Order: sequence, then C-alpha cells, then structure tokens
Amino acid sequence: MRVKFTGRFKDLIPDGWTFQKLFARNYRQYHKTFDGKQHSQGCRIWQHLGGYLEIADLYDRSYFLVKQIEDGKIEEWKHEIHGKTYYWLIFDRDENVIHACPSPEYCSIKQEEYETEDSDGYYERYLKINLRPKMVDMIQNLVDKGWIKSELGKDNES
Repeated sequence: MRVKFTGRFKDLIPDGWTFQKLFARNYRQYHKTFDGKQHSQGCRIWQHLGGYLEIADLYDRSYFLVKQIEDGKIEEWKHEIHGKTYYWLIFDRDENVIHACPSPEYCSIKQEEYETEDSDGYYERYLKINLRPKMVDMIQNLVDKGWIKSELGKDNES
C-alpha cells in the first residue's frame, strides 16, 4: 500500500520541502519536517515509481495514517493529557493494522504483558510511534491540497 503523491513536484520547494538526490541511482527525494529542524519527525516524497510519500517511522505503512486522515477519523487517535495533545500508535505487523494507544503508559503495559511471553517478540511484531500534532497537521495539509492520496496498488493485493 502506498500514499500516492498527486501534486506537482515543482510546488514542493516553495512549500518548504528540501530536495535531495540519493543513492547511486540518483533517486529524487523531497523532505520536510513538522518544525523545520533537520532531525525532527518528517515526511519524504520520493519521485521514482510515480511519486509516493513516506511518513516518519511508518515508511510503507504510511497508508494507514493517511487513510485515517482522509476519512476524517484522525481525531479517534488523538489524546489529551495534562493539556497536551498526543497521537500514540502501535503498528501490528502480524495483523497489518495500526491501533491507537490511549497513553504511553498503556503502550508500556501492553509491551510488558507481551514480553512476559516472548521477550523479543514484541519488537518483532509491534512498532510504537508517537506522532506530533504538528506532524499530523502537516499531513492533513497535504491531503487538503490534494497532493497525496492513499491508494491500493498491484503490489498491495493479498
């Protein structure tokens, strides 16, 4: 499953994206972080294969987050704790789905429960992600502009 980039690549630079050529194949890639700092959470738009988006640590699983935003369900993943907004997510590799965590403590409790059974199995099966609210806003902006679209492709058929 991919997140298709449907915008124009030449519009990315004026919108704050940084262009790079990477690897020996000179892949063309655009990068932007939610706060403009080099090593913060961000997105990458790859120009090869027709253009696709990868979000932070989600990579090819970015589809699930974009689909949640497109469907207007991202608020279901939003949590307010002590006046701050959080988006804690757990990607279940076995079930190929993302679950929202109500708190980081909940994620840790689930991890401890799982690790009593299999100490290495948790990290093989689950990926914990804490998305910043501004990161979600950045993706929402791309959706609102019509620059990205979650889509199922030939390589996604089961």
